[in-house]
Amino acid sequence: MLNYRRLIVGEMGTNCYLVWAEDKTAIVIDPGDEGVEIAQIIDEMQLKPTAIMLTHGHFDHILGILDLQLIYKIPVAMGKKDAFLVDRARETAEYYLKRKIKTPKIKSLN
Repeated sequence: MLNYRRLIVGEMGTNCYLVWAEDKTAIVIDPGDEGVEIAQIIDEMQLKPTAIMLTHGHFDHILGILDLQLIYKIPVAMGKKDAFLVDRARETAEYYLKRKIKTPKIKSLN
């Protein structure tokens, strides 16, 4: 059986989901911001994240990735058709949030 928990993160109020199996292996979906805080929740729940999945590449869905990658050394994947959005994430984040961001490396899936 799969379980999930919804987190609302970042200035944009993005929905982030933790989805895990009975053995506590988990994926993180759309870590929109606050990667360190997401990691604290993961650790408190004793989850073992194996990957980050993105529903699409808008900046407000990727801001927490770098922290999570540094902490857990896990890959990130998303649909190939949205890969171009990650390339534009810096500009859109600067426009909407008035701050500069670093964009993560993401593997595109078909």
